[in-house]
Amino acid sequence: GHTASFAKILEMLKDTERVDAYRRAIDQLGASWSDSIVVDVGAGTGVLSVMCGKRAKKVVAIEASRLSHFLRKVVATNAPNVEVHDIRAEDLELTEKVDVVVSEWMGYCLLFENMLPSVLSVRDRYLKPGGMMLPSKCRLLLAPLEDQNWRKQKLDFWSSVHGIDMSCLIPLARATYCGTPQHHLVDASKLLADPQVIFEADLHTVQIGDLE
Repeated sequence: GHTASFAKILEMLKDTERVDAYRRAIDQLGASWSDSIVVDVGAGTGVLSVMCGKRAKKVVAIEASRLSHFLRKVVATNAPNVEVHDIRAEDLELTEKVDVVVSEWMGYCLLFENMLPSVLSVRDRYLKPGGMMLPSKCRLLLAPLEDQNWRKQKLDFWSSVHGIDMSCLIPLARATYCGTPQHHLVDASKLLADPQVIFEADLHTVQIGDLE
């Protein structure tokens, strides 16, 4: 819901490596955007829209949640050439083709709860031939991992809680924490083997069926 999406956006904004990667790409590629139209799919609070707005002629920011109310205020203050559409990307209607489609669409483990189908909907209908997707490519890598500290905090903790044996709760804790993707930084020394690419896609050509 609304609260969950806001929490996820806050987490993304605090992920400085991710935000800085977008900033570097927009600064580098945006030098040629002075006559370009950019679409930001799932604009959230407008960080990418504002970054693009400082480079492009016009930005179309799409945000279907109630955050669109705040998005309008953010862009009015920071980038007046951003046009906000508070609809689903699949329902977007434009009178002209666009030069760039940008989105922070990645979910946990890249594809878990991702927005890529919405991004591809905009790409297929409105991106000019030879237009730019940002990001343009993605890869998902997998590596075996052992993190004893995480295990102690989440699972072994229940063996003795203030001196009380609550080990009967370990299966519940395992189902809670091991049954869904966990998002946190780990030291490379905890990897038991080199990461292997298990999925990669070119955002200019990938189709919905490729994600299944």
